[in-house]
Amino acid sequence: MSASEREPAATPAAPSPAALPSDNTRLLQLSDGVFAVAMTLLVFGLTPPDPRSTPPDRLVQAVRDQWPHFLSYTLSFVVIGSLWITHHRIFRYLKSHDGPLIWLNLLVLLCVALLPYPTEVMGEYGSRSFPVGLYAASMGVTSLSLNLLWFYARHDPRLVNEDLPVSARRFYPWRGLVTTVVFFASAPLAAIDPAMAQRSWALIALAIPIIYRLTRETE
Repeated sequence: MSASEREPAATPAAPSPAALPSDNTRLLQLSDGVFAVAMTLLVFGLTPPDPRSTPPDRLVQAVRDQWPHFLSYTLSFVVIGSLWITHHRIFRYLKSHDGPLIWLNLLVLLCVALLPYPTEVMGEYGSRSFPVGLYAASMGVTSLSLNLLWFYARHDPRLVNEDLPVSARRFYPWRGLVTTVVFFASAPLAAIDPAMAQRSWALIALAIPIIYRLTRETE
């Protein structure tokens, strides 16, 4: 009997459970695509006035009457763009990913892909309680999902770059917390005063520069 017949053929070693992908290219390609599609779909909520029911002399007024659509489109484009920037910067500090991180990223994309719907509802029905509350809750859930992704990744040395700045560890949790709290708090406020709920979203734009400065000063 030959040696090859006496000894079983060697099988390739199974990959170590600790082995992780060395880059996030495919994850980012999918994410960028979903963000791009969501931002593009927002514009479909802007439809020109129907010429069959809008005579030429009423066109200017008909376009003016669509200001809630333009407002919700602009607001959502800015918010989704801000979420994309945060997502992009977070992954700049991540060197790898694992199964839970993939699913958390898919949760973020699920929420982002849904945002054109509450945007269209609020654009169609204006500053009423339910549309504003639905929009605020949707934005709050989306912000929360991005917070969960960062919270999961930032303490795992297998996922985060060794040179992650201390300021980044501080800035993104606080930024995410403020954004999430403001949107969630405005959802029940919309049942009382929808316009006040919408105005409260400006607190996010005011708070982010302050958070940025404080986290840099304490570094």
